[in-house]
Amino acid sequence: MALLLVALAWLPALAAVFQFDDYRVIVGDPAARSLTVWADEFGTGLRPLLKLSYLLSWALGDGAPWAFAVFNLLLHALASALVWRLGERLFALAGVEAEQRAPAALIAALLFALHPLQTEAVSYLSGRSSGLSGLLALAAVAAYDRQLRGGARGWAPAFWLAAMLVKETAAVLPLALLAWDALARPDDPLRQRMARLWPYPLLLIAVVAWMAGSRYTGFFATSLETRAPLDNLLQQLPALVWLLRGALLLRAPNIDPALPVSGGVDAGALAAAALLIGLLASALAWRRWRWPAFCAAWALVFLLPTNSLLARLDLANDRQLYLPMAALAWTLGWALAWLIRRQPQAGRALAALLLATLATLTALRNLDYRSETALWAATLEQSPGKARVLSNHGVALWQSGHEAEAASAFRTALALDPAYLPARRNLRRLTGE
Repeated sequence: MALLLVALAWLPALAAVFQFDDYRVIVGDPAARSLTVWADEFGTGLRPLLKLSYLLSWALGDGAPWAFAVFNLLLHALASALVWRLGERLFALAGVEAEQRAPAALIAALLFALHPLQTEAVSYLSGRSSGLSGLLALAAVAAYDRQLRGGARGWAPAFWLAAMLVKETAAVLPLALLAWDALARPDDPLRQRMARLWPYPLLLIAVVAWMAGSRYTGFFATSLETRAPLDNLLQQLPALVWLLRGALLLRAPNIDPALPVSGGVDAGALAAAALLIGLLASALAWRRWRWPAFCAAWALVFLLPTNSLLARLDLANDRQLYLPMAALAWTLGWALAWLIRRQPQAGRALAALLLATLATLTALRNLDYRSETALWAATLEQSPGKARVLSNHGVALWQSGHEAEAASAFRTALALDPAYLPARRNLRRLTGE
């Protein structure tokens, strides 16, 4: 029954089409379509393993979007299975009652699989960077757990290295491994943990050296030019609250949020900082079980690279929550399993209602990805005052033959932001104005 619910929620994703950045990083990038070009760019290009996965999808489907969608759905299914497997280990290591571990881990995996915010990493085809790097990061943690129980050492570093070749933000993974090490071996001294983790700094140095001779230098330079590190940190505080609201279903998914960029410390940033510090402190202070502290550390580690000092063009996007969502899923999974043990009828009813709600919301959100017009119309409802959203909606309308509506969208975008050049160029091409 649970598998049927997941299948129904994600079935509409098979109709997803290329959208927005997909044209730049997939359709318009020769390295994502030609093995020869990919090989020539391997030493200097960005995210080579991600592009290799695009190339595979392109070859299997002859450039059709469904091949990318199937690949992304498979990645998400595997990631959800690893959330299940790691959840069982997490609760066992933290001393959760044996009868509660399996149902808590299963519910957590279903929550992770069904949350509507995950659609941006799955149904948005170039969102694969988050889905594939997330899967490899989960695989690295599973391999490290196996290493701690006497398994081979090499798999975890290999998965981590692969994750970094998909998305550079995976560089923070050793911090999550350190947290897992502390959970699994709480009595070991720090020097023993460092002895187990010694390959990771060396690999990181090697990757950074490789990046220094590639286009990553321009990538990071653009980040530093977008916002200064301290300014960016202040801007990210309200953005983190926005992400948290989405995780708690207090807002709809949004591929292009209109988050304001303020000029410094304001009341919103201070309130956001107080809320986040309070949530983190409450998790760390819960000493009866060790898993809440681990979940807090997990969420913090994987939000760190995209919500800290290095700026992104967008303050926040739903796909940033792909890996942090595991922490919320494990927490809610434990809570629902605890309730089911004590109040079986009420607990099962609440779990079923929550999962059915998530599945419905995810299925409805997946319908937005069936066309560019549908996606940008939905985005416009969430971000009506953002010039880029209006301009992209105008492009979608233009491509679907609605030229008058498209011109109106471009004009409205320019009224909001006269300096937004894409809208001005599109309006000139469409009407000559």
